[in-house]
Amino acid sequence: MTFTSSSTVKNLCALFPRAELGRLMDGVTVASIGPITRATAAGFGLDTHVMPIEYTIPALARAIAAYFAEGRS
Repeated sequence: MTFTSSSTVKNLCALFPRAELGRLMDGVTVASIGPITRATAAGFGLDTHVMPIEYTIPALARAIAAYFAEGRS
């Protein structure tokens, strides 16, 4: 799951009850564009696995590619 802003986190989380969201996201890799978005995700109980050093969409795409190229899931 890729989040490019705090509003994308909030909008997704608004669709599901918190207990159901946790179950649905179990085992899902979460990518956040930066620390503010990561903090918002954490506030909803979502751990960020991927976050780029530079907070841009191209850098996020590269970070996701690198994460999965290393064999993570």
